[in-house]
Amino acid sequence: WDTEAKLAYIDDLDREGILPTVAPKPKATPPSTSTPTYPASQKPSPPKAAAWPHLIPNVDYGVTWTAHLQRHREIWEELQFKLRLSDHPNAISVLLRVLLELSVDNYVKETPLSIVNENDNLSRKAVKVAEDMYARAMIDKKYLGVINKLQHAENLISMDTLNRYVHSPNFNVSPEHLKMLWGTLSSLVVLCLTA
Repeated sequence: WDTEAKLAYIDDLDREGILPTVAPKPKATPPSTSTPTYPASQKPSPPKAAAWPHLIPNVDYGVTWTAHLQRHREIWEELQFKLRLSDHPNAISVLLRVLLELSVDNYVKETPLSIVNENDNLSRKAVKVAEDMYARAMIDKKYLGVINKLQHAENLISMDTLNRYVHSPNFNVSPEHLKMLWGTLSSLVVLCLTA
């Protein structure tokens, strides 16, 4: 499964003009002007969206899973499709931290970002990566501020919290807090994976 080789092959076919073109869609028939009417008490209610039971919502984040991202992909898919927040909050918290670290390291490797030192901790690396993304207009100043706050242990969303999830025997994992962490970190993770 070598995505990079497949993409190169498709590019070659495109340059040679061999790829099929998309035929125009047939014209749709005009919608019926008669809409069903319901008595006020019998109107169907809109379906309620079921709560997604996993950390990563079932959304296409636009990540192309190349060969060097296979471990990242396996972790992502466990967090998106396999591990339920209600059943595995501890495993999810550890995997979230691992995914964040692997993603940040991928950005440093692919960019290559010379301001990151080998002995920088994860929060410092994440801040340096975010500063580089801001300089490249990949993120705005507000999101840069959010990532900068990861360094402060007193914040609810911080690297200290992720580290406590991994290392503290007394720190309880909350599925709601994990969802907040993902909501905050997802853009950074995706940008790092697509670098």
